Amino acid sequence: MMNGYDTDVVAWANEQAAFIRAGRFDLVDIEHIADEIEDVGKSEFRALGSQVFINCLDFLALQGMIDDRPRVVNVSDLTGPMMDGRRRQVA
Repeated sequence: MMNGYDTDVVAWANEQAAFIRAGRFDLVDIEHIADEIEDVGKSEFRALGSQVFINCLDFLALQGMIDDRPRVVNVSDLTGPMMDGRRRQVA
């Protein structure tokens, strides 16, 4: 059937998985699959960095090093490019 990557990514992914399971490597969209694998790695890395940051804030709060006043923190000042300069409310 050949679903398009740019048209319906979910159908495309299911189709690619079926091709791989069936051993039809001649039909596999190698370039887009490689892009998707790279994107998963980047996403996981960002999620890990975010979780480490939140865990550090929780630890500091438990140690009494952060008071209860909400404030805005520029996360990029603390984490560099990992958080893409996003601002977040910190309690």
